[in-house]
Amino acid sequence: MVRNLKQIILLCMLVVITAADNASASPYRLFSSTDNTLWPGMLTSVYGETSSIHWQDDYQSEHNGTVKAIAFTGNVTVTHNAGFGMTEYPATSDTIYVYSVDGSLYAECPCIPDLQAMLNTSEFRSNLQKMLQGYVPKAYNVLLGKGRVRLSREKVAAVEPAGPQGHFGNSRYAIYYTGGKLTWWEAESYCERLGGHLATITSQAEQDFIDQLNTEGYRLWIGGYRPEGLAFAWITNEPWNYTNWDDGEPNNSSNVVAKEDSVCLWNYGRWNDLSYRNHSEQSGFVCEWDN
Repeated sequence: MVRNLKQIILLCMLVVITAADNASASPYRLFSSTDNTLWPGMLTSVYGETSSIHWQDDYQSEHNGTVKAIAFTGNVTVTHNAGFGMTEYPATSDTIYVYSVDGSLYAECPCIPDLQAMLNTSEFRSNLQKMLQGYVPKAYNVLLGKGRVRLSREKVAAVEPAGPQGHFGNSRYAIYYTGGKLTWWEAESYCERLGGHLATITSQAEQDFIDQLNTEGYRLWIGGYRPEGLAFAWITNEPWNYTNWDDGEPNNSSNVVAKEDSVCLWNYGRWNDLSYRNHSEQSGFVCEWDN
């Protein structure tokens, strides 16, 4: 059926120019190559429609059974010269499902088996990460098993009442001590329960203010993290223009847990990168509420 579809679309290309734009909004290019199995020799592109991204709680994967997935419409186009110059034509579209196994993303498009080879390329996977992180960051992190929608009673009970508090600019801040019992994502979930988020420090003045709250120099989680394969970013998607790394940091190196992807106040306000699971080397976290 897929092969017949290819022939029909090629015939249509020779007769009429099809508008490249479609009704869906916010296309994100995930793959583009002439070396592919779907349309050999032609420039084939796969787009993800960001406006269609949604959760699929019970996707039936052919290879991994029932999984929690992120689903979105994937549009395939081919660039072809039908006598009018090189033009991009819509070829076909269907739902692409993305799920995680052992921390790695997998993508499937059951109705277009020939698309599977493209979904396994490093280019597609890299762009897929960037699309999901840019448009549905919380869903993306939950999919990878990093975020927690609900904290256990034991984790909530481990958090002491709010400690030092204060206002800076249009935001309110509070330090919470945990005795080193919450991971970075658990701390972020706790702040979200209270209507805030882990503190994002975007200037030296803001850093100085938090240092005044943290007079004892405790090691505290803040809202910087490194999404899979990407650069450091703030949990709120604010620009990453200010940093205050300690000497030799970030180094992505730990004697406790490898792969350091979260930011912690370390040496009297200076920053260190730690694994989000490394709760034993910090004492709490800083929440921020934006007014």
